[in-house]
Amino acid sequence: MSPQLSAYISLALGLCSGAYLVWILVRHSRSKSWSSTPGEVLESNIEEDSDGWAPRVRYSFEVMGRRYTNDRLYFHIPPRTLYERGAEAHLVPYPVGKQIDVYYNPQNPQDAVLDRRMPFWLPVFWVCFTALLLGIGLECWNS
Repeated sequence: MSPQLSAYISLALGLCSGAYLVWILVRHSRSKSWSSTPGEVLESNIEEDSDGWAPRVRYSFEVMGRRYTNDRLYFHIPPRTLYERGAEAHLVPYPVGKQIDVYYNPQNPQDAVLDRRMPFWLPVFWVCFTALLLGIGLECWNS
């Protein structure tokens, strides 16, 4: 692969990564003004696949007389772990039947989440990943 092609690919991926970082930060910031409504946990289990274990919580809630169901715990990628016990830890606050607070986008109530917090590592990871890709791209460009 030519250095110039490598530069284009790395720079394009770096720009996409940076755009994703901005998107998750804006989304997180906007969610702070979202409304909340009572909801109920319908299912709380862990799923196993080839990537490991992941928590799954399905819940229902009502907004302006209309019932919704969702399964998003967090905005960021659902946690996956190589260990079943790690996934179970995410389920502790959400036993079946528990009444919960659901945060939803007033313009689109189906856009809902249970936990609006963003882990510290997420933006740090994306900043580092973006910087790495852009750095590789610039280095290839100057070769």
